[in-house]
Amino acid sequence: DPPGLCPGPAGGQAEPPPGPPNHFKKLKTILLGLRPKPRQAALNKAVFHDKQRPTLSTLALGSWVSYAASLACKPGWVSLPILLLLLDLWPLRRTHLGWRRLLWEKGPFFLLAAAAALLTLITTVNPSELHGDRISWELLPLGARLANLVVVYPQYLLKTLLPYDLAAFYPHPQDTLPTATVLLSALALLGLTGSALILWRRLPLWGVGWFWFVVALLPVSGLAQAGTQAMADRFTYLPHIGLFLALAGVLPTWERPLGSPARVTAALAGVGMVLFSILCWQQVGYWRDSGTLWRHTLRVTENNLLVHYLLGKHLLDQGEHEAAVEQFAAALKLAPRAPFAIHYKLARALLALNRLPEARVAITEVLAGAPDEPPLLLEMGQRFMTTQTVDLANGFFEKALRSPSGLTPMQQARAHFLLAIGLASVDGLPAAMSHFRAAISEPGPEKPQQCAILNAMLNGNPATVAAHPAQAAELRAYCF
Repeated sequence: DPPGLCPGPAGGQAEPPPGPPNHFKKLKTILLGLRPKPRQAALNKAVFHDKQRPTLSTLALGSWVSYAASLACKPGWVSLPILLLLLDLWPLRRTHLGWRRLLWEKGPFFLLAAAAALLTLITTVNPSELHGDRISWELLPLGARLANLVVVYPQYLLKTLLPYDLAAFYPHPQDTLPTATVLLSALALLGLTGSALILWRRLPLWGVGWFWFVVALLPVSGLAQAGTQAMADRFTYLPHIGLFLALAGVLPTWERPLGSPARVTAALAGVGMVLFSILCWQQVGYWRDSGTLWRHTLRVTENNLLVHYLLGKHLLDQGEHEAAVEQFAAALKLAPRAPFAIHYKLARALLALNRLPEARVAITEVLAGAPDEPPLLLEMGQRFMTTQTVDLANGFFEKALRSPSGLTPMQQARAHFLLAIGLASVDGLPAAMSHFRAAISEPGPEKPQQCAILNAMLNGNPATVAAHPAQAAELRAYCF
């Protein structure tokens, strides 16, 4: 072609056709153009913090209130501030800010945790029908608590990795732990802790997870013992977070055994899932009813006072009195102070079997060990107002009237009335009149029920009415 006819640069070479527009370059140019200068960036950061300060303060206050609420529900959360410091070590890596700042920002959490721990130590839990108050240091000394603490950590690990022979209640061994068991458990703890320290740089997730497990489990390890359990599966919800973090950090680093291919590893994982599913299905089956649960617990534990009592209580409610008596007798053999609750349930079962001599002995033990609580005393006295044991039932009403805790006017009238009925049955109407007068001096909401009982008593004992017509007339005048 003649020169100049074809467009293009000098030399006769045509320009390449334009390609598609490069949107990435345009976006990069726009972003770089909008990027603030250093001074502007600092100013924007300060403005952002000023605007967000109320929001951040609200979030901080909300976290403190939430933590206080969690402590009110579960004092075991006292370890949370230390767990937050562990997260500052890894993965947040905030130690360059200085420990003073890290501790200062978690100060409210530490204060709340200290208050909760102090309240837990100086207060007593509500007495249960069997446990009583918090276990004292005299009954469970420091040596027994420390030995149990060392032993339960490996037990928690084993029951997590192989959830077999789980129980609803694990009784405390007190001072019966073998020395060899304590030493082996201590060596295992030291070895695992040492490996977490040595491998910290290489496997930080293992170190953080292990120390999370140790710290989170410490508040519920039995140093401040409440109840008679040595350990409890429910205590591991928070510690298990750390344990599974540790496993997640360690397992990927293990080489496949003997160079086995991925399909072999997958097969082993599948077998493990099937095994755990079977164990889970089996464990859930034990919770179908109270009898099944307590019988399983007795099979997998030893010297379990509480579960013997609970199984006996269940059998008593089901009407299986002979089996209930066997369980209460087994519980009494293990009871260091023979709690009155066991004697009370035993007495009820023996009365149902009409074993009166044994029942009277059990009722006497109940009266001697029962606390000075008028509502409880009145309830138990009414339980034993039978023809053969009404004389013993009177002792409960008398103890209620002597109670230093005091009675409400309605409770006092009820106690006098029940005692009067019992005395009238045993010693005659004249011996009961002072208590009758104290009970009916001011008619209350229980008057219809009282009158029904009085009419039944007077109509069913014509000889008593004939022998004491004045007292009988006084009682009838109260009702009509």
